[in-house]
Amino acid sequence: MYIELMFLCVNIDDFNKEKILINNKIRNNIITNSFFYRVYYSDSEFISNGIVIDFYLKDVKFEKYFNKCKIIFNKHANMDIVRKLNKIENDLLTSLNVDKRKKKFLIKEQIDNNFLKIIHDKGLNRDKINKSMNKCRFIIKISGLWESKIEYGLTFRCIKVENQYN
Repeated sequence: MYIELMFLCVNIDDFNKEKILINNKIRNNIITNSFFYRVYYSDSEFISNGIVIDFYLKDVKFEKYFNKCKIIFNKHANMDIVRKLNKIENDLLTSLNVDKRKKKFLIKEQIDNNFLKIIHDKGLNRDKINKSMNKCRFIIKISGLWESKIEYGLTFRCIKVENQYN
């Protein structure tokens, strides 16, 4: 069975933190004793369920990582994207405005280790594992924020985009 995913994306250069909407908290079904806040991205043209950001990374390699994959990349060659992803994560965490809890920078944590975990999909077949590529397109989908008694962070997933421009 083959399923095609389609997302309405915002290019990383066009992301505007003023367009973020955060819903009321609900009980989190994934992390025990915690809450979840769904996020939306809205402008005069549309509103999206979650924030989907489109970006390219240069000098990447794919490695198998349990049932997922890791994009290993050169942080210095992608410094502009790294800064933007870190700023977006910080802006989202700051916009939640939760007192006395530690911000858990999950995207930054992966980036600081020169990788991002991605969903293993049709765009990442076996011939690409352990292969290097000059430039690849990705999207990061931020579904919301989670909050426990001591910390809070983003819920996100990263997907490799397969298209005629890769």
